[in-house]
Amino acid sequence: MADDLYQRYMEAAAVYRHHASGCDSCSQSDRCFHGERLHKAFAKRQDDYSTRLSAKRR
Repeated sequence: MADDLYQRYMEAAAVYRHHASGCDSCSQSDRCFHGERLHKAFAKRQDDYSTRLSAKRR
């Protein structure tokens, strides 16, 4: 069974990449309002997933 947290992390990454690829205002260092919101959601899920992986290794 697929890891739900991992799936949400990958989905958030894909949504952000899709937005950034079509948004003239977004770059690696600067993001539009929506791009910033999507990037924060992606970063939060990435942090959550990394934290859980670290906890499993202990």
